[in-house]
Amino acid sequence: MNTSSDDMISSATVQPHHGASGLLKKGQRLRIVDLQGQQVTDFVAVAQGDPLEYQDMIYSNLENARYQWQIGDVILSSRCNTMWTITDDTRPNHYTGGGACCREALVHAFGAGEYGCRETIQREYEKHGFDPNLYQQASILNINMTVTYAPTGEWTFEEPISTAGDYLELRAEMDLVWMASVCNWPEIVNGAKPTPVRFDTLDA
Repeated sequence: MNTSSDDMISSATVQPHHGASGLLKKGQRLRIVDLQGQQVTDFVAVAQGDPLEYQDMIYSNLENARYQWQIGDVILSSRCNTMWTITDDTRPNHYTGGGACCREALVHAFGAGEYGCRETIQREYEKHGFDPNLYQQASILNINMTVTYAPTGEWTFEEPISTAGDYLELRAEMDLVWMASVCNWPEIVNGAKPTPVRFDTLDA
């Protein structure tokens, strides 16, 4: 982990079932650190001052010509502008199909549910003065989520392969607002149990 104390702007550790958000200027970096391993973070960003321009998983997969992204790949916006470049990734295994859990999904799967990552991220929208209804499922990057595709067409959720200290680092290619939810889905998705995640904002 190549970070000097001079690089660090801010750092926050967030518990499962809670959200985080922040502002990044062009050139600054965000590092999402899986502190204990096997923890999924649902992550979205919008252009600063214009929440109608959001990161788009569909356009990004088309641009990168793969759904498992690598260092140097980019994340495009809903207007096909480059929002992020992946500058480091110690465990490149993320789900890039979009979508986040929500209260209805929890009720459907388990018969009960208070709120999910969608509602958590919508609360972060509100903190920045954005209409929470502008949230888009296609904008969500599921960091560390493992989805296995079978040749016959089936797909399944598996436990994440990330270990303690693994991280994804992104460089902002425009002024951005990022928002995230540390997922609290109770089975498989987050390994044995949900655990905290750290968000480090690094200078350009």
